[in-house]
Amino acid sequence: SFMNKYILNYSLRYDGSSRFSIDERWKWFPAFGVTWKISHEAFMENLNFLSRLNLRFNWGRSGNQDLIPLNTPVFTQYVYAGDLATYQFGDDISSVRPASFDLNLKWEKKTSMNFGIDYGFFKERIYGDINIYKNTTVDLMHYIPVDAGTNLTNTIMTNFGSIENKGAEISIELIPLINDDFKWEFGYNFAYNINKITELISDDSYNLIINTGSISGGVGNTIQVHSLDYPAYSFYSYYQYYDQNGEPIEGLYVDKNQDGEINYYDRYALHKPHPDMFMGISSRFNYKKLEFSFSGRINIGNYLYNNVESNTSIYNHIYHSNGYLSNILENPSVTFENPQYLSSHFIQNASFFRMDHITLAYIFKNVVKNKINLKVYTTAQNLLLITKYNGTDPEIPGGIDKGLYPHPRLFLVGFRINFQ
Repeated sequence: SFMNKYILNYSLRYDGSSRFSIDERWKWFPAFGVTWKISHEAFMENLNFLSRLNLRFNWGRSGNQDLIPLNTPVFTQYVYAGDLATYQFGDDISSVRPASFDLNLKWEKKTSMNFGIDYGFFKERIYGDINIYKNTTVDLMHYIPVDAGTNLTNTIMTNFGSIENKGAEISIELIPLINDDFKWEFGYNFAYNINKITELISDDSYNLIINTGSISGGVGNTIQVHSLDYPAYSFYSYYQYYDQNGEPIEGLYVDKNQDGEINYYDRYALHKPHPDMFMGISSRFNYKKLEFSFSGRINIGNYLYNNVESNTSIYNHIYHSNGYLSNILENPSVTFENPQYLSSHFIQNASFFRMDHITLAYIFKNVVKNKINLKVYTTAQNLLLITKYNGTDPEIPGGIDKGLYPHPRLFLVGFRINFQ
């Protein structure tokens, strides 16, 4: 730090992991940042409304090895096949098979750049920050398909490509009113992100893609894909045709390559599970001993594959002879005669607004001979959800709705005692 105006930070890590081979085990990971406190400069002294103005630039590189499911994925291992492969010798005995391994597996490396502004006005009655960032991750680790029979699962954990995230984040905190009895605080944040795969290693010479995102229904069906110049985990489906009434026409899809038949190469990379924009709001009111607060979130541009609906919107299930539950159609938006698991109709807009909590509290001070402060409160969590999504909850990790139990709505009443 120089003159409390110019600040330089620097760090250097040398990390090693026995999960990699000797040649790839140890890596250097540097990082640095610079900050200029502009509001401390002499030429800013006359701007009385400005309480803080900083410019920041940060650059850093980090490594990741936590995605690896096995402790030693670069060495030969044998694992029990379990129910996948048994032979009869008295009781069923599981066979032992070689597990997949990659001698050349490397650290997943992330490089981050960030340019930011910290600001404050009117003695911090208004303050916040603005950030523009770009994050690049190389040598991404993921399971990719290998030739059938190569190992137990026909997949291997390896480095398959690079991905880029860039965008902007803005936050603002306001104190519109404040006096001896009353204080009102309000917060808002906004984030916009663009995600794109910039490099991909794949054996598929036609589309250079890696299939992922297993779904329930059929055998070996997947609904997501890693594809060059597309967002990671993009949904990969047939593009559904609709009739004049807006109803999907069963089995009728766009012939992408116009070869007269619908097959794997007619699938489109459509939408993604991660939002383009994220917003959050929060507010807090204090009036003497009374407190009131709330917070909520908005996600825009995220989609889900409704695997529950794709499994239960089938008329042929009515004639199923085994099991009562398989006959249930759970109020689907459409009913097909036969399964249409790869229809784009089931990739649904999951943008939402969720009110995370609302809390009302009252503080009793100096009770019981001035020895106790008592706070009584009531809270409602997940009180409001607004979304167009047809399923039970639009907020599901991974982007595939297989029937995850939805976020519950909770009502709480409690108290807190502080002994003086």
